[in-house]
Amino acid sequence: MHPLMESSALVDIALLFFLVIMTSSSYVVQPGIRIELPESTQSQGIAYSSLVIHISGEQQLFFKDELVDVSKLKDKLAEAITDPNETLLIEADKSVSQQEMVIICDIARSVGLKNIAIATQVKKQDE
Repeated sequence: MHPLMESSALVDIALLFFLVIMTSSSYVVQPGIRIELPESTQSQGIAYSSLVIHISGEQQLFFKDELVDVSKLKDKLAEAITDPNETLLIEADKSVSQQEMVIICDIARSVGLKNIAIATQVKKQDE
């Protein structure tokens, strides 16, 4: 066998492997929503579910990747709930007021959700 043929076969295999990995991987992307999460030293992981509310620094509210007015959030949440024990994850920018967070939590409780979590990022330790 010619050495050039062996290297091209290896390149073909590597590209094929790369293509399979890229097409079978899933990615979580939030296009257009920039959120700077508050920091916490006591973060715990939870299962990422379909019940996620994003609140941007510009006070824009997103549910299921759709811009939603606060007045319509109750109806949208009520439609989406399949299990009242499911956890609602709120990913709010650190500039969002406590009052806004309380309003969102009250709406979630009013539709029967029992578990509400607020997303944070792990605080970086100074070295």
